[in-house]
Amino acid sequence: MNIQPLLDALGLQKEAARALADDLRTQIDALQTRLRETETHLEHLAITRTIITGLADRLPAHTPDLPEHKLKRLAKLGILTEPDTGNFARKP
Repeated sequence: MNIQPLLDALGLQKEAARALADDLRTQIDALQTRLRETETHLEHLAITRTIITGLADRLPAHTPDLPEHKLKRLAKLGILTEPDTGNFARKP
């Protein structure tokens, strides 16, 4: 009996399995990279939440009533000055 065709078929299956394994390893590497990036993002979100929660104690209980006009608001907050009515400048 000639077993060469059987060995050839086994060789083809072996190469297909090897190619599949290589492809799966590539996918696993990509998924591990995405997982690390996502875990880092989660850590950053947790840090941000901690910082914001810590700063919340320092914020005023309510915001002051601000004028409707956008530049007037900035002057009221002390970001701009209004030396003359309607003339605004950056605060030095």
